[in-house]
Amino acid sequence: MRRCLIEGLFEMIEHLKILLLYCIHDLWDFYEENNNFDHIEYNYVFLEQLLHSDNMLV
Repeated sequence: MRRCLIEGLFEMIEHLKILLLYCIHDLWDFYEENNNFDHIEYNYVFLEQLLHSDNMLV
């Protein structure tokens, strides 16, 4: 039972990472449409790399 809970937790984390990535893409599109995205480029790249890494700490 403990193993199922841990596997479920990791699956939930993966879904949350994907959801957060979609939110970041939407935010990026919003800033891009308004020509006001230069100052968030570094943060976007950092967050995208963090979301794709397997070593993300929660």
